[in-house]
Amino acid sequence: MQVKLFYISYKNKISSWEQDYLKKISSPIKLEMKPLLSKKSYKRIEDQKRYEGDLFLSGKADSSKYHCFDKSGKVLSTEKFANFLDVSQTVTALFIGGAYGIHNEIIDKASSLISIGKMEFTHELFRIMVLEQIYRVSCIHSNHPFHQI
Repeated sequence: MQVKLFYISYKNKISSWEQDYLKKISSPIKLEMKPLLSKKSYKRIEDQKRYEGDLFLSGKADSSKYHCFDKSGKVLSTEKFANFLDVSQTVTALFIGGAYGIHNEIIDKASSLISIGKMEFTHELFRIMVLEQIYRVSCIHSNHPFHQI
């Protein structure tokens, strides 16, 4: 299964933590990190969210389904997230929005909304948390003892 993790970023650099997770995540998951560089800053929040939504749609570049991380989404356990990735299409597109969230038009067209809780996190920390869950999914699939069910 292929997972494409799209995220809004203001720099094109990943942290050492993210690099470590990318090295650890293995078969059957092929993970691609897809930074979407936000080079503009709008005064109105809705304009910023629309701009970032357009970045996502142009970066995604196909008509496949996608899933958004949003605090209003469904909270999944690691096991349910593993099942979710199993039943998703061969290629699963996941989207982490910008500092102000995701534009309503993008949310409305998403196949699903996923939440990891009601708290808010920095983007870098949130990406690491998502990578941790994807790593655990790869451990579940490979019967690695790191994640015991």
